[in-house]
Amino acid sequence: STSQTVTNNGSILFLTRTYAPDSEFWTAVLTGIESILSRARYHLIIGIMSESDLKRLEFPSSLQDPSVKGIILVEICDAAVCNALLQYHLPIITVDLPNNYSKALDMIDVVTMENKKNIHRIVNHLISKGAERFAFIGDIYSANVGRGFRERYDALRECLTKNHLELDKKCCLLNETPDDFQDFQLVVKKIQEMVSIPDVFICGNDRIAIQLMYALQFLGYQIPKDVSVVGFDDVPAAERITPSLTTIQTPKKYLG
Repeated sequence: STSQTVTNNGSILFLTRTYAPDSEFWTAVLTGIESILSRARYHLIIGIMSESDLKRLEFPSSLQDPSVKGIILVEICDAAVCNALLQYHLPIITVDLPNNYSKALDMIDVVTMENKKNIHRIVNHLISKGAERFAFIGDIYSANVGRGFRERYDALRECLTKNHLELDKKCCLLNETPDDFQDFQLVVKKIQEMVSIPDVFICGNDRIAIQLMYALQFLGYQIPKDVSVVGFDDVPAAERITPSLTTIQTPKKYLG
C-alpha cells in the first residue's frame, strides 16, 4: 500500500490584541475554531497586536506569509485596521463588529452574538420581582469597542421603556473601557461618586461585572440583597466568585 502524505491547505491567522481581555472566553472559542480548521487541514496561527501596533497599523510578519489564506479578527473593531487588512486581499471574518458602520464592513464577514433577547428576559424577570432602578456598565463609545455592548445597552433601554421605567443615567458608566475596569481603585471611586446605587447593574460582560462586584463588596454592599449584578458570557470565573454571578450564557465553542 502507498503511504499517503497529509496535505496542508495553509494557515488561518487569528488576529487579536495583546490584552486579550477575556482569555477564558477566547480559549473556548479557539477550541471551536481549531476543531473545524484541523478537519479542513488548516493550521491556526495566532497574531497579537499591541495598542501601538494597532495605531501604526503594524501587522505581524506572519501576515506576509503566502501560506496564510484568511484572517479571523477578535477584539479589533477599528475601521482603520479593517481597511488596512483589506489591502492583503484575504477573506476576513470578525467576531463582533465596529460600533459605527464603515465601507470596510461590506467586504468582511461578521459573526456576532444574539445580544438582546436574554437581556429582555432577565430585565423583565427582575422588574416582576420589584426592581425599578437599572443602570448599565460598559463602554459603548470607544472607537475599538464592538457593537455587542451597544446592543446589550439598547436592549436594556427598550425593555425599560416598555415597562414605563427610565434608565438611571447617573449610575451608568458608559465611557470607561475594559482596561479602566482593571483599576480597582477607579471602580471603587466611581461607585462612591454615585449619590445612591440602583436596584440592578446590567454589565457589558462578566469581567466587568466581576470587577464591579468586588468593588461593591469592598464598599460594604451585599449582593443580591442591596443590589443585583448581571453579566454576559458565562465565563468560568463567574462561578468561582461569591455569590456566583448571574449571567447570560453564550455558546463559545459553537461560536468558534
